[in-house]
Amino acid sequence: MQLTSTKNGTILDEIIENASELPLESQDWLLMMAKSMRYTRDCIVSKNEAEPPVTSHRVST
Repeated sequence: MQLTSTKNGTILDEIIENASELPLESQDWLLMMAKSMRYTRDCIVSKNEAEPPVTSHRVST
């Protein structure tokens, strides 16, 4: 399943809006998790952009 950046932004906005109802300790934890998720996504995206597309090579026998 792939989410567009617009949908990701909407989900993130919803999480942040609802976080205000949580205790401060939970808000800190949620922010840490969101930053970790963003970092992981950025690493995966940059890795995919750095790799050339995979092409299948068929060998005739």
